[in-house]
Amino acid sequence: MFKLPEESSIKWFGLPIQMELDQLHLHYLNRIHALLMECLTVHPRWTVIRIDLRSPCGCIIPESAITRFIESMKAQLEHARQMKQAAGKRGYAPMLRYVWVREWDKADQPHYHLALLLNHDAYFSVGHYGRLNEPDRNYDEMLAGRIYKAWSVALDIDWRQAQAGVYFPACPVSALMRRGPRSNKQLFGVFYRLSYFAKLQTKRYGEGGRNFGMSQLRQI
Repeated sequence: MFKLPEESSIKWFGLPIQMELDQLHLHYLNRIHALLMECLTVHPRWTVIRIDLRSPCGCIIPESAITRFIESMKAQLEHARQMKQAAGKRGYAPMLRYVWVREWDKADQPHYHLALLLNHDAYFSVGHYGRLNEPDRNYDEMLAGRIYKAWSVALDIDWRQAQAGVYFPACPVSALMRRGPRSNKQLFGVFYRLSYFAKLQTKRYGEGGRNFGMSQLRQI
């Protein structure tokens, strides 16, 4: 589970956030909340994964990079599900949802903060990704490797090169359940963690390109 915020944390409609409201893009905050609520409406058990995507080895990040990353993740997860079914195992639908923001610091290239939301019955961990540094390992052994592969597709480089551009922050995985003894704490931890995505600082406006994107919401 993500680290729980302090009781004294600033609140937005009862939910903890990382900074004052005047430092946040409230539309982004609303959309993040709407995504989490929809996820919990359509399915009771989720896994939330936080990752950062940056330029490895001085690669140019094209405008289409995040779209290509998401499409690669969808294709890989569906392929993995079909392979399980072909082997006579139960292949749960991954139910991929996502939210991302594009930011700029002092570097010439942008970076992305991203959260992937997946069916907890299909994925509950990214795997021991340190093992993927071993030469005889392949990316499709674990979810972390599939994330490396998706970023490599986005940048048109080898997946091992792409590893240097994928960062898993501390405690990168949390469950998010509709019900249960820890469900409220999980929601508070996830929303607090993702409220950082809505910060106004380090985003560029008026230069073309999107700073925020997420899965399309259904009409509930």
